[in-house]
Amino acid sequence: MIRLWDGEARRITAELPLPATCRALQFSVDGSRLAVVTEDLAVLIWEVAGGRLVEQRRLLGAASSPGRLGHQLGVISRNLQRYARVVESRQVQLFDLSTGGEIWSGIAADEGVMALALNSDGSLLATGGGFVESIVRIWDVAGGTEIAQLQAHQTYVRNIAFWPDGQRLATASGDQTIHIWDVSRLNDLVDNPVVREGRRRFWRPYTITRPAGTLRGHRDEVWSIALPPDLRTLVSGGKDGVISVWDTEVNATEHVPVKLPVTVREWSFTPDSRAIVVLDKEGWLTRWQGEQYQERTPIYQFSAATGPVLIAPDGRLVAASRSDKAEIEVLNLDQRTVQLEIGSAEDPQLAVAFLKTPGQLVTRQLKTGALLKWDANTGELLASWETGGAGLGRAHVSPSGEWLFHLDREGTGYLWNTFSRQESRVESGMRQIHQAAFSPDESQLVFVNWLGFAQVWATEPPKQLAAIRGFLQGQHSVTYSSDGNRIAIGSNAREAVKLWDARTFQELVTLEGEGSLFMSVAFSPDGNVLAACNGNGELHLWRAPPPEALRALPADRL
Repeated sequence: MIRLWDGEARRITAELPLPATCRALQFSVDGSRLAVVTEDLAVLIWEVAGGRLVEQRRLLGAASSPGRLGHQLGVISRNLQRYARVVESRQVQLFDLSTGGEIWSGIAADEGVMALALNSDGSLLATGGGFVESIVRIWDVAGGTEIAQLQAHQTYVRNIAFWPDGQRLATASGDQTIHIWDVSRLNDLVDNPVVREGRRRFWRPYTITRPAGTLRGHRDEVWSIALPPDLRTLVSGGKDGVISVWDTEVNATEHVPVKLPVTVREWSFTPDSRAIVVLDKEGWLTRWQGEQYQERTPIYQFSAATGPVLIAPDGRLVAASRSDKAEIEVLNLDQRTVQLEIGSAEDPQLAVAFLKTPGQLVTRQLKTGALLKWDANTGELLASWETGGAGLGRAHVSPSGEWLFHLDREGTGYLWNTFSRQESRVESGMRQIHQAAFSPDESQLVFVNWLGFAQVWATEPPKQLAAIRGFLQGQHSVTYSSDGNRIAIGSNAREAVKLWDARTFQELVTLEGEGSLFMSVAFSPDGNVLAACNGNGELHLWRAPPPEALRALPADRL
């Protein structure tokens, strides 16, 4: 039985009896009629207003069962003239509903057809395959010819929908994305085969690899999509249990990064956000400024023996380790001279972090594992903390130095308050934790791991606030914006950086980049630029959307 509802009054207006299970239904473009195809191949068309059956026939030349359960897909075009269904997993059949006759049938996927969609006039059919393939195929219904392939998803396509005007197509995938495609000119390919041989005409499917837009925000597979008639809104649902409402006119793929023309080893924004201080692979410390950060001003050239380098938040000091010396050299960028050496052959040190208080540097003693706080201008030792011995793993320091977060070799976290000297164990259950960051006000701590997961914790008292997922690959770097409202996490390639709301922990935007292993990420102090560097030393720069623009999109999560 089909029930018709008045959405505003929330009541049933009609009940339409069916001879068998419904396999597909569709309203006409003007909403006046409803077409239904049942499991026993009956075609029924009803008047919506009075609930009167106006047409009834059967499909001809079709098997009574469309195949395995789970592959019994069927769709009707909005002009109520075409019906497409899946038979025996891989085969698609097309029917003319006005006559009940078959138009054509053919193999449409390597393993199984997971999704079907007809455009409004029934001239184009889109099919999505799975699980071993991710291509969306577009077919000319009249000729049964594959005319185009859409290739951008990373795994199977679960749902497809044409816009009512036929100009765009949306595809939802297990890769957690929804792609939007411009298909306005695909009908032109039907009359223009790309290869001719003698008197015969051959079609080679036209390949499209870049969608017109991409919607990201689901934290798991996207299973279903629906398109209201306003030609702008899209509704989606997924395995994560979330229903999302999207404004498809906002295009997240417009965020194209600018890259610096050098291979970057270390880098930091200057306090005024107008420049980036970079140490390149040649050992040059350089200031890059200008509208696109492409204007180069050399500052200092380090020796080939220089190892890890830290650049202070105020852009004035640099702490450099050297492979040929046990000391840490502190370079004054204004004077372009080494003003101080910390450590010795008997007491080798490793630079850990500059604090937000100008001139304060935290180092770690390699022999004991103790953390030391120094005045990097005078060499005075300001404080020391014993936090786990020489077996200590990676250590992270909050901006003021009040909090330390460190890991043992098993990945267990420890949160140490340097003022109260109290230590708390962080039972995250995560392994392979790689990086951590404190919020500017130090009330939150976020850490990420190689397996693609992150957790956000309150620092006092220590308590988990959220778990962040939604990455196809590992998470390699993390930072907060200067206002504390956004969290940026670096990953790989099409998910170079993802931004999250630090209060609601909802995903805001995904920024695409080139390469993999984005091991460092940072906002400019004014919050208008976001930068991340991949494993090849390519520093990407994006003009980040302002916080107020992102907060205006809680439902869309673009």
